[in-house]
Amino acid sequence: MHGTAALVFALCALLGGRAPGAQTAADALPGDAVGGTLAVGPYLPAPEIRQRFGPLAQYLGEALGRSIAVEVAGTPDMHEDAVGRDASDIAYLDPVSYVAVVERFGPKPILAQLEAGGKPYVDEVVVVRRGSPVQGLADLKGKRLAFGADGSTTVPVLARYALRQSGLGVDALGGFAALPSHYDVVMRVLDGGVDAGVVPREVFDAMASRGLRVVAALAPASQGVLVARANLPQAEVRRLRRALLQLPRSADGQRILQAISDETTGMRRASDADFAQLRKLLREIDGG
Repeated sequence: MHGTAALVFALCALLGGRAPGAQTAADALPGDAVGGTLAVGPYLPAPEIRQRFGPLAQYLGEALGRSIAVEVAGTPDMHEDAVGRDASDIAYLDPVSYVAVVERFGPKPILAQLEAGGKPYVDEVVVVRRGSPVQGLADLKGKRLAFGADGSTTVPVLARYALRQSGLGVDALGGFAALPSHYDVVMRVLDGGVDAGVVPREVFDAMASRGLRVVAALAPASQGVLVARANLPQAEVRRLRRALLQLPRSADGQRILQAISDETTGMRRASDADFAQLRKLLREIDGG
């Protein structure tokens, strides 16, 4: 399981995508001299991640009464190792990374799970232009497929699983590319730059009238989670959890959520059991 994030990096590089550049960085926010860290994996360039998660770090720092710095590891594996070794007080883990960390290092206290489009699960669809000859995933042989790099490593894994279920391997595609955003994927599909794209269902709903149709839905998977280090005092875990669950209730909270991504709409309670289906899917991939 440790190699899953690395697999996604290699997949992007091999088939035309680009592993986003990242670096280790921590910009302390104003607050108490005794600080902490919020670790986020390098799914985008480090400066952009710090910008997206900076408001959340400041909010959580206020809840704890000390400064919180956003820290971005150099690679997905480095991020998983750091979170697993409890090197950060708080961490964001996409679903695949969460499963990997728990499997290698044991459970971490889940503070809250992100919701996207009001849903606590990843709901992605494969779209093509209206009039495309592609009717199903099996028709993507030799075709170009794109996904948005502003999501987690989970989407490429779900796409790989769906292709495998349809009888195709990733190497049967004509290309598998990471684009800057879901909306870039839509525009490339519409202008013929790629034959198909993977986007959240709410993005399809918003853009369908431009000439898109769905050819397949990917298997659902739980959204990513914010976790605490295993030895963080329980009083602080409770404080952080309460602060996160209150975020959607205020205009300032909504602003913090929207800074993470346009699709982030809320936080909810979650447990390790919510990832049972994803674990099953990953075992099938690894076994195949």
